[in-house]
Amino acid sequence: MSEGTQETQYALNALKMEVYIVELFSKLTKHASNEGMKEKLTEFVEEERGHVSFWREFLSRRNVSTDHVSFSGLRLRFELLLARILGLGFIYKLMERSERVAIRSFATMLTFDSISEEEKRGIRELLYDELRHEEQFEEYEKLYRFYIDRVQTILTQVSGGLVNVMSISIGVTGISQDPFTVGITGLIVGLASSVNTFTLFFFLARTQRYVKEKILNRVKVAIEIAPDLYSERVSKYMRERAFTEETSNMIASEARENPLILERIIADEEYGIKPEALGNPYQTALYSAIFRIIGTVTPLIPYFMGFPVIHAIPLSVAITLMMLACVGALVALFAEIDILDKVIDLTTSGLVLASLTFVIGKLATIIRAALL
Repeated sequence: MSEGTQETQYALNALKMEVYIVELFSKLTKHASNEGMKEKLTEFVEEERGHVSFWREFLSRRNVSTDHVSFSGLRLRFELLLARILGLGFIYKLMERSERVAIRSFATMLTFDSISEEEKRGIRELLYDELRHEEQFEEYEKLYRFYIDRVQTILTQVSGGLVNVMSISIGVTGISQDPFTVGITGLIVGLASSVNTFTLFFFLARTQRYVKEKILNRVKVAIEIAPDLYSERVSKYMRERAFTEETSNMIASEARENPLILERIIADEEYGIKPEALGNPYQTALYSAIFRIIGTVTPLIPYFMGFPVIHAIPLSVAITLMMLACVGALVALFAEIDILDKVIDLTTSGLVLASLTFVIGKLATIIRAALL
């Protein structure tokens, strides 16, 4: 493949991404919760429109038509729906991945000899914009850190409920062929699991919060007694992070004058605790239990609709695998791991567990018949 072909393909991919981002964020701007956010999104969209113009001109100079460049309307509607459900934090996280892909692509294009110096200057400006956007996304994500962590917990509970109840219900079909009986059995097991989830997450979150609050109180008292000692520790931590001794001492001196800053640095460096991320035990437990129930009920829908077991099983499996694939994709997105690997991991786990419980149910039927 020649560099000319490469640069054209890179530019077309960049244009497609920019056109989609402009459309997505233009629509999100209309639903912004406040004027400040709307203004930021508007500025972002205008910058991206400038990127679209750059790539259209870049391709036009190479006699490449851009009339066919479009985007998936289905994807747009899906992500707008997710933005309304999960918030802008989710979309920023999604776009963060796109920005990183763009950064790598632009950096690669700067190595092509067939691109003029003027075009390279333009690409460098775009690269600067994308780097700045990535920083903005990371800053915005910090505001949503607790929310994003909670979403990961929710998604995990949905997947756990799906796999657990699908496995149990399919296992029960090895004993009973009545769809309502299978559905009720799965529902009882699932609801019991949801209660257990609420209890477990509540006590775990409350214990963690209690321990962290005690540590923070202890740090606060210790700093009140010996501020100079802890100021020296801050200076040491900064030097360990490769700051110069002068800068480290300056930071330590400023922290010494503000006990709150000193407390935050010590809590973070020595205990890995951020006061703003303590969380609410009731919320954590409630969200976990609610989404565990969602994961519990979904695989049972075909049974409660009265489908014969022979038809309900594949329908239940198909629904569950589809939801597991979605959950896997979202978990991978938040955890910044390979999406395909996570989707395969979750769906494979669901199939394996369902197969094992079905076999166990069949064995139970055979043993019961033999004993009778």
